[in-house]
Amino acid sequence: MEIVEHILVARGQNMVGGTPKPEAAGCVLRLVGMAIRDAASMGFRSSSRVRGRTPDWLCRAGDARFVRVSGNGDDATKFHFEVPRFASAAPQLYQQQVLFPMRPPEKDTAFDLWGDALVDIAKMDRGSDRFDSPFLRQLEHFRFAGIDSIELYGDRLPSERPPVFNKHVAKCATELYRETPEPNHARVMGKLDTIRHHDRMFTIVLASGEDVRGVWCHEETGTLTHLWGKEIVVEGQVFYRPSGSLLRLDAEAMRPASSHDKIFSKAPTPIARHLVGMELRRPQTKT
Repeated sequence: MEIVEHILVARGQNMVGGTPKPEAAGCVLRLVGMAIRDAASMGFRSSSRVRGRTPDWLCRAGDARFVRVSGNGDDATKFHFEVPRFASAAPQLYQQQVLFPMRPPEKDTAFDLWGDALVDIAKMDRGSDRFDSPFLRQLEHFRFAGIDSIELYGDRLPSERPPVFNKHVAKCATELYRETPEPNHARVMGKLDTIRHHDRMFTIVLASGEDVRGVWCHEETGTLTHLWGKEIVVEGQVFYRPSGSLLRLDAEAMRPASSHDKIFSKAPTPIARHLVGMELRRPQTKT
């Protein structure tokens, strides 16, 4: 398996000269464990949380190993990690002749994806595919225990302007989280265009030509195979980006479409979006 080294440079009063305080080092290590796992899951499944059993290959893709710490001047500590490239962690995905859209490059690592997500969050990119509400939530709750910033280095991450996690980015994560609409139950009609058997991912194409990504929530995948290439109706939980656009669909049911289902041929929109600007609270009167 091809392993890549990534380095996190943590700066702050509790990170002096390669001898971090235990509580501060623990905060960094816990953050990395969660963020790397979530970034890998987002890259492959558009979801930082996996329903049901996590596939073995996804566990390997997010398997970061802490190696050592070293000094970096007077106010910083380097945390050295090793993580596999995706092509090594999940070779069966990249050996397929038909490639699934939106799959991370085979030479990338989970650290690379985490860095990309931090850049999008810092830019307040409300249409990004690189994070969802749980991903933002765990960044929002990070405890800066004498830590001013954490910079990511290694592999393809830029060394001149590395992705950084600090209080500003945590604040951006909080704002994006609060702007993200709540998921809602919906039906969507489209053509079942792509199926990925090993993790039950699929895409459907709407009448407008827009692709909708989804995850089949059941272990049994025979339903997807029988409906491949046909017009179908999918029912399940719809998740959104902060912009209000559709991120993914967690499918609980799937059936052939009928002529009466054309009402569901458009991408669903957040219910709360229809209430924006409306004053729902009214003072009580005698009547």
